Amino acid sequence: MQLEKTGNKISSIIFSKDIVKIVFTDNSKMEILKDTFTDFYLYEGKDLSEEEILSIKKRNEIILIKKSALVLLSNKMYSCNELTNKLIDRNYSKELIDACLIDLQKIRLVDDEKLSSILVEEYNEKLYGEDKIKHLLKTRGINPKKVDQIEFEENLELDKCQALLKKYVLKKTNLSYSSLKINACSYLLNMGFKQRIISKAISLVEQMTSKEDDKEKLLKLLEKYVIIHQVDLNDKFQKEKIVKRYIAKGYNINIINECIEEIQWKN
Repeated sequence: MQLEKTGNKISSIIFSKDIVKIVFTDNSKMEILKDTFTDFYLYEGKDLSEEEILSIKKRNEIILIKKSALVLLSNKMYSCNELTNKLIDRNYSKELIDACLIDLQKIRLVDDEKLSSILVEEYNEKLYGEDKIKHLLKTRGINPKKVDQIEFEENLELDKCQALLKKYVLKKTNLSYSSLKINACSYLLNMGFKQRIISKAISLVEQMTSKEDDKEKLLKLLEKYVIIHQVDLNDKFQKEKIVKRYIAKGYNINIINECIEEIQWKN
């Protein structure tokens, strides 16, 4: 069936570097990409219907969307949802974006499964736990149902948890044994580990320190603090300040007082 003509006759075609300007006899203009121009048989004197013009504009937008998508993908991998949102922000039609992404998925330039696999490996190297990894994948636009289906080996989770815990224990040398265990559990939960994994890993704290170590550890901390801050332990106010400081770190008040007495006796 022949398309109805509406008098949109091309009076001139002007070529520039990447753009082709179509000028009609009524002096209206339409700018399209050279790639779009080559897809249509356009010439001076050709009369275009409204349907033909809409088809040209639609094809031009599709090419623009693909070019924008390729520029974005040249810098980093995007999930389908991430790329869709980026292109919507550039005011492209959602319908045409979806059509372009289907083409990009066919040639695997957009591949959520591959991206998910790469991200899981990256997050494992950062020693994130299962829950945090799944949360981060969802924030990257990966399908939540597919994310929830990802299985994590318990031995790997335990290895990561213990590695993090070891660093944490070595870093928090000023905490008492009880505070260290409580804070370590909270820290590992925030890093995305399941409670059952944390319960198994926390035995590492017991191997690296114990309640019996508290007095020896606190004595060293107090001696250092007293020297650095020139604390007079015979001053009631300064002594109370130290007691409050180390109670806040989880030390037993009796142990604190014993350590203070030992330092006083030495001095």
